Amino acid sequence: MSFTRNLASQVTQVAQDADQPNVVGTSSQTDLTIWLFFQIAAGHVLLPILVATFVLAKSVRRHPALINMCITWIISAIASTLLLYAGKQQGPEPSHALCVTQAALLLSVPPMTSMSALALLYSVASTLHSTLQSQQSNSKKNLFVILIAPYIVYFSWIVATAIVASNNLGLVNRERRFFYCSVDFDPISNSMAVFTTIICLAAFCLEIRIGQLLRLDWRGLRNAGVSRTGVDFQLVTRLLIFSLYLFLALIFTAVSIATPKSVFPDMFAATGGLTVFVVFGTQSDVIRAWSFWRKPKQPTKIAYIPREPNMKGATFNIDEDDKTVVGDESRLKHGADVQM
Repeated sequence: MSFTRNLASQVTQVAQDADQPNVVGTSSQTDLTIWLFFQIAAGHVLLPILVATFVLAKSVRRHPALINMCITWIISAIASTLLLYAGKQQGPEPSHALCVTQAALLLSVPPMTSMSALALLYSVASTLHSTLQSQQSNSKKNLFVILIAPYIVYFSWIVATAIVASNNLGLVNRERRFFYCSVDFDPISNSMAVFTTIICLAAFCLEIRIGQLLRLDWRGLRNAGVSRTGVDFQLVTRLLIFSLYLFLALIFTAVSIATPKSVFPDMFAATGGLTVFVVFGTQSDVIRAWSFWRKPKQPTKIAYIPREPNMKGATFNIDEDDKTVVGDESRLKHGADVQM
């Protein structure tokens, strides 16, 4: 409760400082309030609840790469509100130490979040490919790399930015971006933007590959009545929405380079955590897990039976635990959970 009261008092102080003549920056109080709302609502409330649901709810299973991506957006929100915690969101310029810290933490966020999205898409594409090819997935071997890669990228950029900022303290201030401290050093900012763009383009390539694999699985489902991957086709919709966000992120990254004092790129970036929550946190099993007062839904019996009477070499196994009838031996041997 004390944390909530302190946070509320800091937000109130921001509103009061907006009317004082020593306010740094040119953006309006409305912009700042909206920006802080996105950061606090998504990164401090909604995404932690979603991560806790993924980890603790027995009825909700998600790939660790998705949980990891949610965590990266929580880190982004914490770094974004660092000045608010310190009571320096408005008023005189923050100290060099505080400003350098936030500048290093925030400049490194786009590479980290884009890498976590790439890792998520790679895990989906890898699982789909292995299942369609009836091959044993190497996901266990790759999982550690997938999970640690965003943080390696993050800390690498933090070190690089901190070194540049420490050697150029006159270029570190809050005035340039208004919402947070930044480094007015084009080489490091442009390098970050180029790196993030490359990662996003790689993510687009994986999106295309996932679409191709899902098309193959859909053809198998249509022609033989069998889905070899067992993928939830709602995944297509969620990934398309997320792809649209990545595409818009590329556009606003370019805008931020051309017009560093524009608030629109920062406003759009602030919606990232909320976008992740809406896309991946509004699924039926998550809603049911939150609706604890409702009676648990009984598992549905699913039978994977070919439309054509071709029973050569087929085996049918019944799992008494989940009451699922499976008509493809390779599915039992090589199938993988790709529910996101």
